[in-house]
Amino acid sequence: MGFDSAKFVTSVADDKKCLLCHGVLDNPVRSACGHVFCSGCILPWVVKHGQCPLKCRPLGPTDLENVLPLREVILNLKVKCEFFDRGCTHAVRLTDLIRHTQRCEFKPVTCVNPGCGQLVPKKDIYLHETVTCPCRPIGECDKGCGLALHLHTLADHDCYQALKVLVRTQEEQLKELKEKLALVSTKFSKKEKSLLEQVSALNRQLGEQTEQFNRTIKDVKNKQLAEADHEVSGKTVYVGWEHKCLCWLQMCVYTNGEFTWRRISLHRDKSGSLGFNIMGGYTVGHHFLSCFLLLQRTSTG
Repeated sequence: MGFDSAKFVTSVADDKKCLLCHGVLDNPVRSACGHVFCSGCILPWVVKHGQCPLKCRPLGPTDLENVLPLREVILNLKVKCEFFDRGCTHAVRLTDLIRHTQRCEFKPVTCVNPGCGQLVPKKDIYLHETVTCPCRPIGECDKGCGLALHLHTLADHDCYQALKVLVRTQEEQLKELKEKLALVSTKFSKKEKSLLEQVSALNRQLGEQTEQFNRTIKDVKNKQLAEADHEVSGKTVYVGWEHKCLCWLQMCVYTNGEFTWRRISLHRDKSGSLGFNIMGGYTVGHHFLSCFLLLQRTSTG
C-alpha cells in the first residue's frame, strides 16, 4: 500500500504513484510491460490474476524488478510529521519519519494518574501530571492508612475502603504474576525435558559407540594373536633348569626347509653366567618369525 500523498509537503507527480492504490510508491517495482506499482500491491495481484492490472500482458512474480533509483528519490521527499494536527510543524524526509515520530514532542502520552487517562503532548506530560491534572496526587493520608491522596477523590477518601481496594489490586497483580510464572515455568520445563532427552540420547549413542570400539579393538587383538600363533606353530622354545649349575634348552631348529628339535645343555661359569643370549626372532626365507620362550621351571634346586 502506497503512502498518502497528503502527507507530503509538496505535490507528488503521477509517475511516482502506484497504478493500483494510487498512493505514493512504497518500494516500487516495474513490470515487464513498463508499469510501476508498490511491491505490496502488485505481488498479490499477479499471484491471483496472473496478468498486468492494465490487462496488457500476462505477468508473474518473476516478471517484476525493483526500481531502486525511484525508491531513493521517494524516500528523500519531505513529509509532514504524523502529529501535524497536534501542533508539530517539522518537515522531515520520508526515510526519517519513523525516527522523528518516536521522539516528537507532540506525540500523545497517556497520563499515569489513577482515574485520568487523558492524552497529553509529550512535552506537557510532566506539567499535566503534577500541576493541572484533576487526578494528580496531593500528598499522603495522615489518618492512619498512609496512602497517596488524589485531588478528585480527596473528599470521599475512606482509609478502610482505600486499603481494601489496595489489597484487592495487589492480589490481582499477584495472581497475574503467578499465572505468568506458571506459564514461563511450564515453557522452561518442556525445554529442560527436551534438553535432558537429547543428553540422554547422546549418552546412549556414546555408550554404543564405546562398546563397538571396544569390540573392534578386541577383534583386532584376537586376529593378531591368531596370526602370531599360526606363524610360530611348532617353533616354540622350551627352557628349564635341572639344577643349580646346569640349564638345558629344547628348541626347534629350521634347517634345509625342515624343523628339527635340539637339546642344548649350558653350565654356569664362576660368575653365575650361562654365557648364552637369546635374541627376539629369526628369519625364514623372507619372513621374520618371532621366537617365544616358555620357562618350565625357575628354581635353582
